[in-house]
Amino acid sequence: MDKLSPDEIRFRLRNYAKVMIVRHPLERILSAYRDKFKNKKYRRYGANYWKDFSKSRPLPLTLGTATQVELPTFREFIDHILDEHLNDRLLERHWREYYKLCAPCTFSYDVIGKYETMAQDVDGILRLIAADHLVKTTGLKTSTTSSLMHNYYKTIPKSRLKQLWRIYEGDAEMFQYTFPFDNSLYKSKIKW
Repeated sequence: MDKLSPDEIRFRLRNYAKVMIVRHPLERILSAYRDKFKNKKYRRYGANYWKDFSKSRPLPLTLGTATQVELPTFREFIDHILDEHLNDRLLERHWREYYKLCAPCTFSYDVIGKYETMAQDVDGILRLIAADHLVKTTGLKTSTTSSLMHNYYKTIPKSRLKQLWRIYEGDAEMFQYTFPFDNSLYKSKIKW
């Protein structure tokens, strides 16, 4: 909606179905990392973001030449999110908190669906907009990110994971998500 005039925005908010799909905050962060920094299809986006970011702020990693950037590890990516938040900088839209990105308390969404139940939610959305006869959602697949969470997040120190959770805790509460790890992630228990 960035390119629309205020009148065009108002028209759409009054006349279009307003739909938001949410995902567990920590799964969403991992998905964004994998998509923007590991997926060959979108790696250029991640490289450009990281290169632009590194020009304006010192990073705790060695950067390559101007044409080649050493992409962050997952731990460096999490440290980057924490640093941006600590310094009151708006997070990049792919990992920004939902309440800042989509303003669910400001807009009256017709549907707030969940990634975990997307096939059923999309069916309901299609019925809502009277398009269920046009599109079939059979075979809708979700990613494998949830099965990888333990392996990625175990590389994050407990103190940093607690800080990260605090950033996204509002989103988690709003959309009824809980902290996804029991204490098996670490040898000692996480104390909140």
